[in-house]
Amino acid sequence: MNKKNILITGVSSGIGRKCAIYLSNKGHNVFGTTRNLDRDGIKEDGITYIYMDVRDQGSIIAAVDKMLELSGGIDVLVNNA
Repeated sequence: MNKKNILITGVSSGIGRKCAIYLSNKGHNVFGTTRNLDRDGIKEDGITYIYMDVRDQGSIIAAVDKMLELSGGIDVLVNNA
């Protein structure tokens, strides 16, 4: 398997969270964005969480910059938010 750097927006719950956990369990580097970094359980699942609010362009730019800083690149984007 070719390990990918995957950015998924809206991973605090629902389908975004399920996809993020699935892809992380498959061995990919998963970066998930959320507006609530304090949500119960989100730090315990192998995903790197980054704050982002899709309504704020500065927040989006900061989140992408943070992911690039941590991973070096984005191979896959899942825009769930």
